[in-house]
Amino acid sequence: MAVTYYAGNRIAGLTADTKPTNVLDGALFFELDEKKRVFEMIGGVWEELIGEDIEVVNSIEIDEGKIRLVGDEENPGNNKVYGTNASGERTWKDDPSGGGIEISSEITTSQPLTAAHANKYIPVNSATPIDITIDGSVFAANDQIVLEQTGNGVVTVVQGSGMALNGDLNSMGQYKVLVIFFKSATVATVIGGEA
Repeated sequence: MAVTYYAGNRIAGLTADTKPTNVLDGALFFELDEKKRVFEMIGGVWEELIGEDIEVVNSIEIDEGKIRLVGDEENPGNNKVYGTNASGERTWKDDPSGGGIEISSEITTSQPLTAAHANKYIPVNSATPIDITIDGSVFAANDQIVLEQTGNGVVTVVQGSGMALNGDLNSMGQYKVLVIFFKSATVATVIGGEA
């Protein structure tokens, strides 16, 4: 029974992200009858690399139609994704449920937004006009916030301390939305509003 490995760029026993200099990234590793063979694409043709006895890690293993990562847990659990954390370690992580942004609890009074509001869809419900303040250095680049005017009161996004807001800052009516996209911690654009 053949087991095919598609190699990453790391070889067991060596420093992370290193490999023998004569083994190219993307080499194919086959194991047949307990004998390992290494192939590389050279000039558009797969050629066997003789004399290398290499154990592959951080690679994909295909066996009996099943694909898994070599050396990883066979059953990491449900709703897991494989990725690299901030320290460069490869591991299984919880898959964010549902995708997209999360719906936040309703806002009913004028207030500044906090970091907890990042990447949320926020219903704003008031019978009278309501101000939502955005201060600088609270949110990060690429964060976004969606505000939906669910009541009769117009929602106004207010530029707080250390923040530059571009775009029209007032909601256009009940069930209309304002999208705040952060270009940086101190600059954001408001989309969907009116002057």
